[in-house]
Amino acid sequence: MANRSEKKGFSPRKEPRFSVPAFSVQIAAILEIDGQQYKARLWDVSLSGCCIAIPDKEGSPVPGDHGQVLIRNPSPGDPLVSNATVMWMDHVGSAYFVGCKYDKPIELQGTFLSVYEQKR
Repeated sequence: MANRSEKKGFSPRKEPRFSVPAFSVQIAAILEIDGQQYKARLWDVSLSGCCIAIPDKEGSPVPGDHGQVLIRNPSPGDPLVSNATVMWMDHVGSAYFVGCKYDKPIELQGTFLSVYEQKR
């Protein structure tokens, strides 16, 4: 969990975040950093970043790590892939919640994630 001085310099996403309801289809994600893959599920998504939940057994990256986020399409189709930086990490219960900021914003409209964008 980030301490006060780490949180002080943290700037949260400014645009709306779109939650992926826990009762819906779980959307798998993979965060790859230096060859290490963290299997996760998408928690929320926005144009500039996402939050993923990584089970304890997978371990956790640390803020500042840079790698690639792959968000799997639950239907047949291409995944969304973006280079990203880990901005924060918080251990809650049996998972690590990890906030990632994309190197370049992702347009959600027209992707399999647009259904969540419409449920604001």
